[in-house]
Amino acid sequence: MLDLGCGSGAFTTFAARAAGEQGKVYAVDIQPMMLQQLESKLARTEHQDITNIELKQASAYNLPSKMGLLTWYTWSPCFKKYLI
Repeated sequence: MLDLGCGSGAFTTFAARAAGEQGKVYAVDIQPMMLQQLESKLARTEHQDITNIELKQASAYNLPSKMGLLTWYTWSPCFKKYLI
């Protein structure tokens, strides 16, 4: 899954748990400070079980090619599934 513009990770942990152990979540944000906040959030005791998130600093216009085929979930206004 791709959490594009993940910010501090408001939905990232939910996405990671929904993806399960076999899935992967790419948390992408252009701002390093947001990724640092997400990293701190993931270090909390209640998120120690989450191991399937990969943080990436990138622009939405220049995503890392290593991410390959992704399932992209938009979280707002409703939960829709797109294949990109």
